[in-house]
Amino acid sequence: MADDASTGLNFEERGVASALSQRVLRVPLNQRSYAWEGTEVSTLFGDLTRAFNSGEAIYFLGAIVLTRGQNKQWEVADGQQRLATTSIMIAAVRDYLLELSDKGGADKYQSTYLLDYDVRKKDSTPKLHLNFQDHDFFVATILKPPADRTSYTGTKFESHDLLTEAANLLAITSEI
Repeated sequence: MADDASTGLNFEERGVASALSQRVLRVPLNQRSYAWEGTEVSTLFGDLTRAFNSGEAIYFLGAIVLTRGQNKQWEVADGQQRLATTSIMIAAVRDYLLELSDKGGADKYQSTYLLDYDVRKKDSTPKLHLNFQDHDFFVATILKPPADRTSYTGTKFESHDLLTEAANLLAITSEI
């Protein structure tokens, strides 16, 4: 193979938090809806908890494959279930901080990993856009902080129940 031959593929080691904080990621139309059931969510949470409690500095969540889509936007070719579940987990931490009256901490998690506030538009843009079936539901019922959440009035899909189940499993309360 010639030295100048290239596959056009670039690999970069980056954590999920870094990917969510530094890029807006979109799940393309052809990707499936959220599909993780409670067992997968609980397994991920348990694995992360064990890694954290044992003092592991790094936990390999798995590869996430991003491509450049229309308008050079970053699209998730693989890893959307892990990204969505991680976002739900971060939203649960944000909600817990709000419950503890730590608005500054909650705002930091929200602006860094969940919703990027655009001052000109006076609106927030999600860091992770799920597919067309799940996106509006995900934003309205999970990504927005509890005080800003609205009832979802669009078409209901089975994946919405799975997203809700994941959010309920990952919810943190001061009763713990």
